[in-house]
Amino acid sequence: MVQVKKPAGRIKPKSTTATIRSIALRMIILSTLANVFIYEFIDHPEHLEDADHMTDTPRIRDGSSSNTFMGPKAPENSYTGRTSANSALINPLDTTMKNPKNVFVDNIGHQYQALVSPFLIGNYSRHEGHGMDAVIMASAPDSALAVCVHNLYHLQGFRRFIFVVNDAKAHCHIIFDLLPQHGGPQDKKHICLEHNSFYTDAELKRLWNESGEFHNIHSGPPEKVLRAGKYYSNPRMGWYLQQFSKMLISRLVPDLSEQYLAIDSDIIPVRPIEYISRGYDGKLTIMMPQVQKKPDQWRDFSRLVFPELERQKSTLRKPNKNYVVGWMIFDRTVLRDMVGTIGEALLREKQLRDQFPFNVLHVGNELIKENNYFSEFYTYAIFAFNHTKVKYVEKFFEKPHRNRDMHESCILDQVIYKQAQDDSFTPPWNIWEEHKYHHFDSCPEGEAYFNFSTIGIWHDFHPPPWGGGNQFLLALRHGLDDLGMKVIGKNDPGDGTKQIRESGQVLLANAITFKGKNEILEDFKKENRLALVHRVDGPYYVARYFRTLNFKEPEPLPKEDKKTQEINDQYACATVFQSKWSIDANFKIGLNLKNPVVIPNMIDETLFYPPKESRPKREGRKLRIVASSHSDNVRKGFDTMLWLDQNLDFDKYELLFMGGHPKDFIPKRGLQVLKELGSEAVADFLRSGDIYFAPSRFEPASNAVSEALACGLPVLYQEGSSHGDLAGKAGVGFESTGPGLLRALEQLVANYDEHASSIYVPSMQDITKSYLSTMRWCFYMRHLMLVDPEAFSSSSGEGPVPQQRTPQLPAQAKQSPQRNLNDQGTISQTMPKQRSAQNPRNIFVDKLDANYQPLTSDFLLGNYSRHEGHGINAVIMAASPDSSLATNVHNLYHLQGFRRFIFVVNDAEADCPVIFDLVPQHATGNEKKHMCLEHNSFYTDAELKRLWDVNGEFKNIHDGPPEKVLRAGKYISNPRMGWYLQQFSKMLIPRLVPDLSDQYLAIDSDVIPVRPLEYVTKGDDGRLNLLMPQCQKPPLQWRDFSRLVLPEIERDKKYPRKNYVVGWMIFDQSVLSDLIEVINNALVREKGFKDPFPFNVLQVGNELIKENNYFSEFYTYAMFAFNQTKVNYVEKFYERPLGNTGMHESCVLNQTLYKQAQDDSFRPPWKLWEEHKYHRFNSCPEGEPYFNFSTIGIWHDFHTPPWGGGNQFLLALRHGLDDLGMKVIGKNDPGDGTKQIRESGQVLLANAITFKGKNEILEDFKSENRLALVHRVDGPYYVARYFRTLNFTEPEPLPKEDKKTQEINDQYACATVFQSKWSTDANIKIGLNLKNPVVIPNMIDETLFYPPKESRPKREGRKLRIVASSHSGNQRKGFDTMMWLDEHLDFDKYELLFMGGHPDDFVSKRGLQILKELGSEAVADFLRSGDIYFAPSRFEPASNAVSEAMACGLPVVYQEGSSHGDLVGKAGVGFESTGPGLLEAIERLVANYDEHAAAIYVPSMKDITQKYLSVMRWCFFMRHLMLENPEESSSSPSGD
Repeated sequence: MVQVKKPAGRIKPKSTTATIRSIALRMIILSTLANVFIYEFIDHPEHLEDADHMTDTPRIRDGSSSNTFMGPKAPENSYTGRTSANSALINPLDTTMKNPKNVFVDNIGHQYQALVSPFLIGNYSRHEGHGMDAVIMASAPDSALAVCVHNLYHLQGFRRFIFVVNDAKAHCHIIFDLLPQHGGPQDKKHICLEHNSFYTDAELKRLWNESGEFHNIHSGPPEKVLRAGKYYSNPRMGWYLQQFSKMLISRLVPDLSEQYLAIDSDIIPVRPIEYISRGYDGKLTIMMPQVQKKPDQWRDFSRLVFPELERQKSTLRKPNKNYVVGWMIFDRTVLRDMVGTIGEALLREKQLRDQFPFNVLHVGNELIKENNYFSEFYTYAIFAFNHTKVKYVEKFFEKPHRNRDMHESCILDQVIYKQAQDDSFTPPWNIWEEHKYHHFDSCPEGEAYFNFSTIGIWHDFHPPPWGGGNQFLLALRHGLDDLGMKVIGKNDPGDGTKQIRESGQVLLANAITFKGKNEILEDFKKENRLALVHRVDGPYYVARYFRTLNFKEPEPLPKEDKKTQEINDQYACATVFQSKWSIDANFKIGLNLKNPVVIPNMIDETLFYPPKESRPKREGRKLRIVASSHSDNVRKGFDTMLWLDQNLDFDKYELLFMGGHPKDFIPKRGLQVLKELGSEAVADFLRSGDIYFAPSRFEPASNAVSEALACGLPVLYQEGSSHGDLAGKAGVGFESTGPGLLRALEQLVANYDEHASSIYVPSMQDITKSYLSTMRWCFYMRHLMLVDPEAFSSSSGEGPVPQQRTPQLPAQAKQSPQRNLNDQGTISQTMPKQRSAQNPRNIFVDKLDANYQPLTSDFLLGNYSRHEGHGINAVIMAASPDSSLATNVHNLYHLQGFRRFIFVVNDAEADCPVIFDLVPQHATGNEKKHMCLEHNSFYTDAELKRLWDVNGEFKNIHDGPPEKVLRAGKYISNPRMGWYLQQFSKMLIPRLVPDLSDQYLAIDSDVIPVRPLEYVTKGDDGRLNLLMPQCQKPPLQWRDFSRLVLPEIERDKKYPRKNYVVGWMIFDQSVLSDLIEVINNALVREKGFKDPFPFNVLQVGNELIKENNYFSEFYTYAMFAFNQTKVNYVEKFYERPLGNTGMHESCVLNQTLYKQAQDDSFRPPWKLWEEHKYHRFNSCPEGEPYFNFSTIGIWHDFHTPPWGGGNQFLLALRHGLDDLGMKVIGKNDPGDGTKQIRESGQVLLANAITFKGKNEILEDFKSENRLALVHRVDGPYYVARYFRTLNFTEPEPLPKEDKKTQEINDQYACATVFQSKWSTDANIKIGLNLKNPVVIPNMIDETLFYPPKESRPKREGRKLRIVASSHSGNQRKGFDTMMWLDEHLDFDKYELLFMGGHPDDFVSKRGLQILKELGSEAVADFLRSGDIYFAPSRFEPASNAVSEAMACGLPVVYQEGSSHGDLVGKAGVGFESTGPGLLEAIERLVANYDEHAAAIYVPSMKDITQKYLSVMRWCFFMRHLMLENPEESSSSPSGD
């Protein structure tokens, strides 16, 4: 007998009997886990008809690829295959093949965003990626391959692809264009090679000699195959080689991941799938796909090399298991050992000394005569189940969906695809054999549909000179011609428009070039061949209409931008922008354009190039600054050029300008203005310079800057548009006209060589290839970008759309003889109606504003991406707020997509305000609000008296069952009334929530979801499929009631041990209503109980409890739901979920068990954590402080005012928290505040770096599992203290303060409070990544700052008073801007007054009045005396002065570029920089004064305090889940 031989140390030698016993036991366990049912699988498991057709002719080429692979040495202890002293085998997987032929590496730079088809993604969020490679067998590029790669990337997280094809030189460069995102600098490169690449020339001669040693394989099996109405021979050599390629891939890709996916390109993933997890024992667990079709064709080979394994397979009565489904996860070590074992077996049994795969081909050459074969998947699976390195677990799959009617159309059947994607109970892949059918000419679409060769450019071409857009498209056209593409222009001879209609395969068009005439787009769309690449710059909002991007909300969009969006929505596949700034600007104004890709404009390399001779040394001469423009447009920065003319040191510099300009562009000092004499003259002019000056604004992509860079000039540029994108490190930016411009110039000169050496201008060929790459992707994905909404009405962004249904009664209900009788014998009410005469009591609605970002625990989220959300509501039974409930809600929101929560509690007034603070994101204006109510809310006062009379009609329920329960070491009675009421609350919830979703999740708060789960899908027949959880525990306690009301259903129940009580269920409102009606009628008929539900159920329950039997909402509903026709419920069996072990030892969530439950995809996707139950019985050693939040420590030394703004704010916050009933301790409180915080603080609040390196208290709290730090951050210091610009390509080194902020936040923080969104964005921009950012503005003293008690005088006929204030003389406060305004303001219309501290050189020159600050009261009175507040300060994280002014009723004119816009909103007008724009902003504010004044909003002190308390409370309940102990969770897999 042959042992499965592995490298030394992996398997201990055993006797044959022990081996067989071990294998048998393992197979029994695996088969039990699989829970396999007998179904028939597909009729083509790996497609013997040729899944991946290879041309059966040799391709032997001389020479090698330009990319040389140098592999590692064979690993130590590698397989040698020695069976005797005279026979040695070589395992090919122990070696790396050097210099293989035709191996290509993808070298294209990565694009701005991964290209995506929303149709293919469906309702799933994009997968975040892992470290496993995908090896794809691809006959040739086609749409099926494009879809396969797209879905592996977006739905399943693969980021590196290795393609094996028939003809690498012809196909690899095309296939690389089908990747959703090309590799970036840090990624492993994608690879493409041939099946022939694995073999030497001599080996290829052996393989492809059709009359040689493998002639039977070349001839094919005796039976011919039917293709396109004809019978063909079916040669098998190509088919065999693609199997070997999957197994030999590590020979050519030495950095291949340890586990990798091998997949055929006609297998289309449709949903996420977890291929690999790590079990509770720390071992890898890998999914093994299994089907039920007999593996007869593969077993002869397996019997030959693994006789014991195949014999055991038959003995265990599992002979029909098959593993050939078109994909498998290979482990490299297991694969190497298997190849070695095959070599040993074939040497022993067949005396074959050839190495793999030639030894297998010898056997295959014999087997094929009997229509039997070797299968890589089947053989590997049989071997892998008996390997000790990793654990493979079977997963049974039904027959997958496939593309029907391939002979009628080879286009992907979108309906079939959506059915497969939306039905979670079918396999997560489709089969689409496009290439096979095309190969046999059985696709009616014809050659033009599959081979991309013709591009239509929707543009009237003109000979130059004729505008920049025309010049670019001419150059692009020539470049595409050079790459072998046929290009047709709209005005080409012979009716170019007609030619595009007839033969264009991809369209390229500018933003609004169709001008409303979209007939050609509609025609292409109807014919399923629309692939439009949309070339967009602008937006017009900025580039034509010169509107600022620094706004709270944009002004109404211009018609051109609206038209761009309309065309893009309806027709575009991808959108090409010329710069990242242009993308961001379009998104900023609200445009959402598909698949944005950045491809810069190309310039004419024959004209614009560096000087042929080096420039003269810079020392001892003036440096020449040159500027140019083809336009006299105001945005070109002529005002800035004139400012530079007045302020430049002409002893050091020359300043020259060439081009068009306005008439008032007249130099006053040394600026020289030259006429433009054509492109050649401009190029020579640029080469004569040293520095290029680009003062223009609102530039989507400046050709002038690109031309200057191409001529070798570093750039001095105006920030705020695309110049920074183009220049990168080859230039220096300045923020606005003024001294900063001169500083930027000096900085550029000081580092001239470094900037000049950083110049990069992409070549015309590179740009053309980038366009072609995008076009090619759109060609292959063309009919998957634009979806027919009628065909997929169920696939909205909110998940499956619940249908409006006409009630249909199940058979049992229809047979009720006493339905709808009179008062003597019927129930007049089915589902209890909403109360009208008396409003339900104690119902609360969440009214808190939405946070800036949903609060998140990274630990709880694990490796999953956040769910995008759906429309199903979650109804949660919550005893009271605790960490278990907080975790339950967090995971329902983030992992499972629930966005609306309804809580049912015991004490709504006490608990609902607290519970709302545990919701990750509060409901916003357009969402349904969260709700919270009591179990008692469903009943009238009279009904409540009946329910809670412990000696009344339900006495037995109040007493509880005869058996007592053990709690905290004592046996106690177990009254059941509260338990019954929470069941009824789940069923009666529509009575109090009329806008409840048609289907809703009812769940107990101690059930903790741990992974995503699809609860509702839509089946092939269009009906909803609802998941019904099932467990194997006998349902003895529940069946008596079910037998009473559903006798026929219980009698016919085929599986009496099935149970459905797992702590959650999806209820359908219509089914539930029918069930309650059936219960009512049955209990009238069987028991004479005329009380409506739920009192009739309580009457039965009062009898049943004496026998320890009960009503169960879940079990009764499940029995009924399986026998109605409105929706389809599908059972899903679950093992016992993990619980929180050691609950009496600790009620804290066991993190290790949580990670095990989350990472092991074969466990139920939830765990149990009954925190509240154990706390209620005092069996949690943590004690009361762990569960009830009451004490806050503020890590600050409090001082009596006046004492700085931070101290003032924290004093006010402290008083507000006191008013809300919280105990607050300050660091310097009497009686050693620090000690008090250490001993009793439950949440800490601290400013950014307030600990100053002394983090002992944080470490103590962390070690005691009670750290909840709310981190209050503004700044960043990078801007606020060091005045550095945020307009950069890469930030300067961070200040130590910002580094310290990040360090504290990383190690200790739960959430981060910013005072403005600008502050959040600024911190992110410089590279800080602070946890759970929430925006809560500073509060101001409402007793001082308030509007005038009397209305201000009418504005007509008087001067308007502009007031400004500052508590500081800091330079960032904008004193230079105030002095400019003093020089330029019209003092016949306005007064200008300033109060506060200021620098010594702040002196009035005209009408500015400067007043001393005399305290806060004087400032408040001063503000109330004004009409307009002027805020010229820069780099403000959150200006108290602006908030104070608004509180006093003043609209604001503010300097853009910091937080002022966040605070002001629509209550003011911004200006971009010092200059005429400031005066325009004042005039705009005055023109709409009443509207701006009416928009003033300043949150109250109470609102701000409540928001802080909300964040603190969330952190308290999530405290030990924010900071993961790496030792506890070491068994969980990494992000890879």
